[in-house]
Amino acid sequence: EGKSLYYAARNALSSNIAMQFEDFEYASDISKAVVMGDRNGVDSYIFAVYRSGGISHILAISGLHISLIVMSFHKFLCLLRVNRRASSVISMLLALLYTALVGFTPGCVRASVMICFLLLSS
Repeated sequence: EGKSLYYAARNALSSNIAMQFEDFEYASDISKAVVMGDRNGVDSYIFAVYRSGGISHILAISGLHISLIVMSFHKFLCLLRVNRRASSVISMLLALLYTALVGFTPGCVRASVMICFLLLSS
């Protein structure tokens, strides 16, 4: 862990999630896994429960997460009548920032690149 803005943002988000779910036993760790890709707190029991339910892929940040977040934000900006080009550029920046936040995993980078191409094509 460093002292750059990147680590400060990750630590602030992690602390905020922990504070929001401090009263629930596993919710904080599961939320960190789903939002940030940080599966350090998810123990083997919880992972086995998710695997037996066939939904363990939810605990890994993937194109699904990025596309839901970025395209929902893009649609929200369009509903606010923000210029289409401006909303596309802002959404592309969000995709890149979120990819950086989760650590530039290969699946996230691939999804962000495809979303940027999609937004550029419109």
